[in-house]
Amino acid sequence: MSRDHPILTLSVAASLLKIHSRTLMLYEKEGLISPHRTPTNRRLFSQTDLSRIQFVKYLVETLGVNLKGVKAIKDIIAKLEAKNPNITKDLFPDFSEKKLI
Repeated sequence: MSRDHPILTLSVAASLLKIHSRTLMLYEKEGLISPHRTPTNRRLFSQTDLSRIQFVKYLVETLGVNLKGVKAIKDIIAKLEAKNPNITKDLFPDFSEKKLI
């Protein structure tokens, strides 16, 4: 199964990440994540989504970056990844993604 295949509901993703479901909703509202939606509008998360959320959580909880700052960092990284696919690891060597599923 692909890392991009959405299989986890909001509550399961929140539980795995050890954050509140409303926090995931806030991250979505702020444009930090874009979970997949079912035809009935339920959020589904892929393993790739969980990785992105772990990075957001690291920036907020470990480095103390506010959500506007997280958005700016993610936008800059997205532009730089074309030249250096490892830019996130280069800029944030202390960040380590945990295998959740």
